[in-house]
Amino acid sequence: MLTTMEVDVSAGNSRLGAPAVRYGLLHTLRCASRKLGVQVYAFGFGHRHLRLLVSGSGLATSQLSKGLKVAASNTARHLGLAWRAESTWSRAWGGTVLEGAAWAQRDALPQGRRDALATPWTSHRDALGLRRAPFFDAAPLLAAVDPARLHRACSRGPMPRPPRHLPSGLHIDLHGLMRISAAVHGVLPASNACFATFVQASDRCGASRAAIGDALAVGPRRVRYYLTAPTPCVSPVLTSLTDARLLRVP
Repeated sequence: MLTTMEVDVSAGNSRLGAPAVRYGLLHTLRCASRKLGVQVYAFGFGHRHLRLLVSGSGLATSQLSKGLKVAASNTARHLGLAWRAESTWSRAWGGTVLEGAAWAQRDALPQGRRDALATPWTSHRDALGLRRAPFFDAAPLLAAVDPARLHRACSRGPMPRPPRHLPSGLHIDLHGLMRISAAVHGVLPASNACFATFVQASDRCGASRAAIGDALAVGPRRVRYYLTAPTPCVSPVLTSLTDARLLRVP
């Protein structure tokens, strides 16, 4: 049974909207949904709520909602914040997966900013292959929905395409490129999970190996290691450099 959910995960506290907190909640969502046998098709963070399109039994989806609220409450207590959850609900969804995913991804955004690609806090980048994060599996959504149709429902702009050639004269800020590389992996920039992607993307952009090593605070040998390490995320990073929407990263 398809179900739409809106779970209060901030209780009005802006610190609970920090990237580390949101990534943590998405990992909790992934682990809890697997344990409960709930299939997550799409997600979208609003100002206060996490919107979800899921499939599972009524009991399992109810337990998932409670688990997310508990995780958010525990995080708030850890940060020394008062907690008062509001307006959390789930209801049976009578529409299609496409309509439900658009509701979760697009309508969670503030009025006037309805392009789901212009934020890292929906599953839209995952659905288009522009993020390869461990906290979301886009395969079930893509099995049910054509990505081009989903993009038309969630965005006013064109589908991003990997560039054949990067624009000449492109100014590369290596620290900004590190943030983009991290966002493509769904991690914060300090995580070594994105280092190989960062090094290979920087090399493709023409940065010197010395500059790359300085940005990571590592020596030439480590840079050479990262240049040969397998990573599937270089293309999404290069695509991000040619689309202003994708430059909005945590």
